[in-house]
Amino acid sequence: MTRARSHPARSARSARGFTLVEVLVSLVVVVIGMFGVMAVLRTTGRANRLARQLSGATACATQIMEDLRATDPSKMGTSGTYADLVASDGTTYHKSYSVTAIPTSTTVVMITATATFNDDVDGSLHTATLQLIRTTKEKL
Repeated sequence: MTRARSHPARSARSARGFTLVEVLVSLVVVVIGMFGVMAVLRTTGRANRLARQLSGATACATQIMEDLRATDPSKMGTSGTYADLVASDGTTYHKSYSVTAIPTSTTVVMITATATFNDDVDGSLHTATLQLIRTTKEKL
């Protein structure tokens, strides 16, 4: 009496497993994929850092504007600077403002608050600017 087999017979090819070439091709595909993932992570990290720095620059410009809103316009002059601010991540923000007369009015000025910083990766300059139109008659 013959005994029944519980699983089908394996072919000679499948019994040997993977060849060295198949393993090497698989590794190359995985390595190429990992390089792609690393590039995406690096780009995402840089974009997040730049967004955080731009948010910090906007906060600096807002702080300047709030300070200038509490200042008598006759005491502002035509421009000024504030002390640089070094954030906890090492970014240095340069803060300044300018006051420009509105040509059609003798009692209205435009105040521009600016915060700038240099990108630590490529050295490019980034700026956050806020503007406010204010009367010179206003006293707080």
